[in-house]
Amino acid sequence: MQVLLSTAYFPPIIYFQYLIQSNCVLEGNENFQKQSYRNRCSILSANGIEQLVIPVKHQEKTKISIKEQEISYAENWQIKHWRSIISAYNHAPFFEFYKDDIQAILMSKIPMLFDLNYALLNLITSNLQIKMPTISENWEKLSDNFIDKRNEIHPKLNNDLSAETYHQVFNRKFGFTKNLSILDLLFNIGPDAHIFLIQKNKIDSYNLSL
Repeated sequence: MQVLLSTAYFPPIIYFQYLIQSNCVLEGNENFQKQSYRNRCSILSANGIEQLVIPVKHQEKTKISIKEQEISYAENWQIKHWRSIISAYNHAPFFEFYKDDIQAILMSKIPMLFDLNYALLNLITSNLQIKMPTISENWEKLSDNFIDKRNEIHPKLNNDLSAETYHQVFNRKFGFTKNLSILDLLFNIGPDAHIFLIQKNKIDSYNLSL
């Protein structure tokens, strides 16, 4: 069986747990869904958890394919996002190591949400030595072969798999905060994130059957 994941903007840590511990496929044929990780992520700032949301262009269609969903650049949201990321992680041990490549993609004004997410995911998986998921060709035809986790990894759901912790910039102020964006793990522990995702949070058969 394979695990089906949605596209996501700087996905949460659990997303990468599935990528590194199971055979994953990225859904490329679903409709865009609001208020999901498809266009938002959670980081930990000096004021607590902060949501970064990519604005999207509104379409006349009621439903629109995820690959056809355009990003709105009417406002300089990417500059705001990058300033928030700097504020949150400027003092993280590995921020300087990864920041330039991430900033370059974020500022490139890629038109489509799916393509921006894919470029960022490709960069992060490459840095963490994780295999990129393949993109589904036809969801209806392949549905029986997948364990669908697209909507279980959601901002409104408790997605944490383990109580394991790592050092965070604002540990002293907030204690440990679970399952933030992969940026939090990457900037705080760097290359050791690969080991953390494999050893610290095991995805068992129970989690793969939910």
